[in-house]
Amino acid sequence: SRRQRQMCIRDRVKHPALWSPDEPNLYVLSTEVVENGKVVDKEETRIGIRHIEMSIEKGLVINGKPLRLVGSNRHMEYPYVGNAISDQAQYRDMYQIRSNGFNIVRLGHYPQATAALDACDELGLLAIEPIPGWQFFNKNPLFISLTHRDVRDMIRRDRNHPSIVMWETTLNESWPPAEWKDGVVKIAHEELPGDQCFTSGDSYGYKGFDVCYNDWEEGFKRPNNSGKPGFIREYYDYEFGGHYSTTRIRRGDGEKAQLQNAWNAQWSHNRYRIYYPKTMGDAVWSMYDYNRGCCDNICYSGVADIFRLPKFSLSFFRTQIAEGSMLPSGKMPYEVFIPAYRDEILSDTVMVYGNVDEVELVLNGKTIRRQTADKGPDSDYISVPNGGNGKNLHFPPFTFYGVPKERGVLKAVGYHQGKKVAEYTVKTPGVPERLDITYFESGKPATKNDLLIVYVRMLDKQGVLCPVNGIPVELSVQGGEIVGPTSYPLEAGVASFLVRTGEISKININATGKGFSTRKSLKVGKE
Repeated sequence: SRRQRQMCIRDRVKHPALWSPDEPNLYVLSTEVVENGKVVDKEETRIGIRHIEMSIEKGLVINGKPLRLVGSNRHMEYPYVGNAISDQAQYRDMYQIRSNGFNIVRLGHYPQATAALDACDELGLLAIEPIPGWQFFNKNPLFISLTHRDVRDMIRRDRNHPSIVMWETTLNESWPPAEWKDGVVKIAHEELPGDQCFTSGDSYGYKGFDVCYNDWEEGFKRPNNSGKPGFIREYYDYEFGGHYSTTRIRRGDGEKAQLQNAWNAQWSHNRYRIYYPKTMGDAVWSMYDYNRGCCDNICYSGVADIFRLPKFSLSFFRTQIAEGSMLPSGKMPYEVFIPAYRDEILSDTVMVYGNVDEVELVLNGKTIRRQTADKGPDSDYISVPNGGNGKNLHFPPFTFYGVPKERGVLKAVGYHQGKKVAEYTVKTPGVPERLDITYFESGKPATKNDLLIVYVRMLDKQGVLCPVNGIPVELSVQGGEIVGPTSYPLEAGVASFLVRTGEISKININATGKGFSTRKSLKVGKE
């Protein structure tokens, strides 16, 4: 539930509606400057009222309730336009992150769009905000003074956002001296005095931050020896092969590669949850694929691609949401998901993700088995799912062995307390027959002066996605503008485009590919 109230600075809020991820209640604080009985200046600031604590004994506590953090890292950039995206696009990202099981987001190492932080406030998504900087430090006094200014400017601008729970005051993946770190921590606490300012950063042996990110030792070790509450700010990517990480896959690389990506997420997330509460939680690197700048190719470490299309791993996280948690759309429903396309059947093992007690697997109308979640042991890393490594998860997956390699209809039915509560079906795709146009709505419909990611899907005659690659699709638009190429190849059955809306209330989108064509008219609302 989201509520916004008016309040006056002269009033004392005796029984405030507190802000939290499950109830992101917001107020508007009106501030007036009065001179000789006349208002000469006025400002309205949206705020939330909440109290946070962080300790190695309890982890993060918000309004008296412990909250284990499940996070993602997010780069805001879109293809072709970089960070120059609309406020609505900022909101859509945060809505997708919050709706898929994450309660905290670590933002990029550059000044954030205020729209992104506003969205976090509205959606109940906790945030970690860093100062600009990455892999560089200079002892020059001018450089140091500018970093000090960055800390002050960031906190002065954003300190009224209730979603921000950590200020990352260090330069990312850099090794500045301890005296510099002492200085930025001091500045942060000057700008936000009291017990609600929590600085954070890579420790590298430094113990002065309020939250010290867990160190990274060889392999998969993430110790927190700082004596301070910790947080694993990145995991599931680089440790699985460096620049050649098996996590880094494109959606078009096929079912096997996507399962590897999802398994890396499950295995490491399960492993690091045993560190709680001394380590308050963790954040996957990353939510979206992104352009790095330092390299000439996209980094494919996301649980969704750069066009915001989910990989299998995103559904794994969605099914880990704690029972009873609230999402932007309401209470988390019961769900099951089969991470498969069923076009090429390479294995007789089928995994099902679900926040249920039992799953029944049905192939072409015949029940294969009904079983409870995986109970296998935790183990050192192995490269394929083994029915284990889920003991610390809210909802371990369901692994079915010996499933016939038959094409057709595979259905997972989820049960809670013996009652059927969810189902999910995967159908072997037939011959491509038509195209379908949608866009990345994610909580915000299209508006004027917006930036939309438009998807063109290749479907068979039954509406099943054909996860083919390489077939070019052409797009044309009336009433808007295509940003970037007007022709793009299908990847796992989807061609993605970027469309900028204008000032009119409707745009027409036309797509052609493989001899098929389709058209969609899209109503455009006010900004």
